[in-house]
Amino acid sequence: SSQGPNNFVVNLTITNTGTATIQGWKLVFSFAAGQSILDGWSGHFTQNGAQVSVTNKGSNATITPGSSVSPGFIGSWSRNNPAPTVFTLNGVRCQ
Repeated sequence: SSQGPNNFVVNLTITNTGTATIQGWKLVFSFAAGQSILDGWSGHFTQNGAQVSVTNKGSNATITPGSSVSPGFIGSWSRNNPAPTVFTLNGVRCQ
C-alpha cells in the first residue's frame, strides 16, 4: 500500500493455494479506527462501521488452484492507523 496524509491505496492478492476451485469469494477484514473506503476495483466493497467486506464481481467469481485475484481500494482516514492484519476468506482466517 501507499499512503498520504489523508488517504491510502491498498492492493490485495488472494491466491488459491489449494487443489479445489473457489466458487465465489468473500474477504472480510476490519479497520483499526477512522478509515473508510472511497473507491475499489476487482471486487464489490461494502463497509459497516470498521468491518469491510469484499466480494467477487462476475468476472472473477472463481479462483482456480494456483491462480489469484487482486482487488484493491482507495481509503481515507483522519489519522494514521495500522493496516488490517486479520482477514477471513469465505469464513476461514488467513494472513
